[in-house]
Amino acid sequence: MAILVARVVLPSSKHATHRTLCEQIATNSLSRLLKMDDIEVEQLYVALDWLSEPQEGLEKRLAKRHLNGSTGAL
Repeated sequence: MAILVARVVLPSSKHATHRTLCEQIATNSLSRLLKMDDIEVEQLYVALDWLSEPQEGLEKRLAKRHLNGSTGAL
């Protein structure tokens, strides 16, 4: 959940997302607010790669819905 929040609130590179969520080098208080432990950079990269897999399909569906003027569910 913290990774999703970080990507939505502070979209940036994978490395910058790690800096955001790693409390020892955090560039903000997000990790503290979400009460999370430090995350290894390799774990974060795997999770971000997994999250990005369905992204293209979601973007296409959102674009199609927007172009059709629909406000219904995906």
